[in-house]
Amino acid sequence: MMSNSSSLRTRKGRLNDCLCKLQRLQDSLPDRCGGNLLLQNAIQSLENEDAEHADRELTALLACSGKYSYERKRIVELVLIELRSIPKPNRWSVVLRTACQKMCAWILYQLCKAQMKQWFPLIYRLSSSAPMHQPLQNLTPSSLAHLLCCREPNLWELAEKAPRLYRISHIEKSNGGVRTIEAPAAELKKVQRALLDKVFTKIRTDPCFYGVKGTRMVDAVRLHCEKPMVMTLDIQNFFPSVTIREVRHALSTRGAEPELVDLIARLTTYKWRLPQGAPTSPFLAAMALQPYIRRVKDALGALPDTDICVYVDDIAISGPDGIVATLNPIRAVFERSPFTLHSGKTKIMRSGSTQVVLGVEIHGKQLKPTPEFCTKLTDRIQSHGKAHPVVRGMLAFQRSLRQSA
Repeated sequence: MMSNSSSLRTRKGRLNDCLCKLQRLQDSLPDRCGGNLLLQNAIQSLENEDAEHADRELTALLACSGKYSYERKRIVELVLIELRSIPKPNRWSVVLRTACQKMCAWILYQLCKAQMKQWFPLIYRLSSSAPMHQPLQNLTPSSLAHLLCCREPNLWELAEKAPRLYRISHIEKSNGGVRTIEAPAAELKKVQRALLDKVFTKIRTDPCFYGVKGTRMVDAVRLHCEKPMVMTLDIQNFFPSVTIREVRHALSTRGAEPELVDLIARLTTYKWRLPQGAPTSPFLAAMALQPYIRRVKDALGALPDTDICVYVDDIAISGPDGIVATLNPIRAVFERSPFTLHSGKTKIMRSGSTQVVLGVEIHGKQLKPTPEFCTKLTDRIQSHGKAHPVVRGMLAFQRSLRQSA
């Protein structure tokens, strides 16, 4: 082991000697001397400890260095002789060292990412969405099929029969109503999930939208801690309100060509609207809602210290007492949209009373689950046990509230 490390140091030292010689040669040459680019490439290769590439560059330099003096050619020849006499590093040691470097960099990145996500959620969302340009601009039905690992004719065939691939079920709401679930069949759901993961999650969304990949409900609630007033709004029949026309418009405004718009709209809609139960519906609904949320922000105007978050069909706005005056302008925005606000679920909560956002009670900086949530969790544990996926999710949410304190 000692011999390997000493030979590695010797190799580095000899490479550094060659590098110094070439740098001195470069300093002595005029700016427009032929071969300067090859010499520069050789120097960069030696800085990266790539002796083989430096060898190729210097060999090419000798072949075209007609204006070099004898002394300068001799320096290049001596460096070449020195490079060719340096023993090559053990291949497996290089692979192992590179793998260790990448692993350490990945661990450091994950640690920094976790801390940024916890301390600066808005900065984390903006930085994580920075490389997300508009992937729909360069996408065609053929390339989409390749991305989803299927053939284009099969994808069009699936789009044609998609309306017949939904299973309808009904779930009772806590308020006595009934929620209709339109769940896609396994074949269609697989394609919708791939479409969401490989295309939609790369589309940049407004930072105020939560409930999409890379966001947490807890971060949405924490925006409204220690605010004089919190106002919550609810959109009625959210997914059915988004028709195929809104889906097409949302895709077109993000650069998708007409044929691609038609294909995606057929794969993701049911009875000319978004189905409640498809994995793509929350993201497409958020895309359709985004222009109207911008108008809501405009309605808030220049009010200081205001925050807004959108979590699926729930909207929460917090700030000074003056935000209550924006309620009518906000209602006017939704009256000119395909969405309808649920009049019975609009709440205005001042700091002296219990403020509830997304089913979480806000007490200063402390977040607590509502009594209704605790009761429902207890009932679920008794009926299904702690191993049930729904119960595990509720327990994880309860833990995240404790950790956010």
